[in-house]
Amino acid sequence: MADYQTALSAGDVDAIVSAFEPDGYPREPAGVEYIHAGTEGLRACYEFLFSNEGGIPLERCALIDDKRACGLEYNVVRWGKTELPPQAGVAVYVRGQSGKLAAARIYDDVNPPLIPR
Repeated sequence: MADYQTALSAGDVDAIVSAFEPDGYPREPAGVEYIHAGTEGLRACYEFLFSNEGGIPLERCALIDDKRACGLEYNVVRWGKTELPPQAGVAVYVRGQSGKLAAARIYDDVNPPLIPR
């Protein structure tokens, strides 16, 4: 999860993709129709998320980790080049057998400053 958080903050698509299992996926807050599975899905998702000229640094609040999954409470304060008022969220990260991420389930209501696809 540390590799994922570092890559998310930096806006590093290659590092994000390599933080996941080959069949890993992120799930956006809007529901199961917003699952981006596999290498191509991950790459497309994070290229779009980083399209505001940068990454998404999180202000971390609380973490619970049982070595299989962890929950992170956070505030989003910046999205790429845009500063945001603190907006709360929670993410649940599930590790796969290799220790890389099998799933990143994101729950927040942040309105990202992105150009619609």
